[in-house]
Amino acid sequence: MGLAEQADVSIGALRNLERGAGSSLRTVIRVARTLGRESWLDGIAPLPTVSPIEVLRTARTPRSRVYRARRKAQ
Repeated sequence: MGLAEQADVSIGALRNLERGAGSSLRTVIRVARTLGRESWLDGIAPLPTVSPIEVLRTARTPRSRVYRARRKAQ
């Protein structure tokens, strides 16, 4: 049983991955899992050092309403 069959990907997708010729993330994940190398995936999305939510909270300025002059009824 070949790697492509075990990972449930096409042979063409596996060839593209081997050549570095544009593979989908799905293919990369399936092959890495089949090879028992899930740790390779840790480098794809590094751990955030700053919380985006916290940045928004600290940078937020108080909201102010914008009022337009009302038209006078005729």
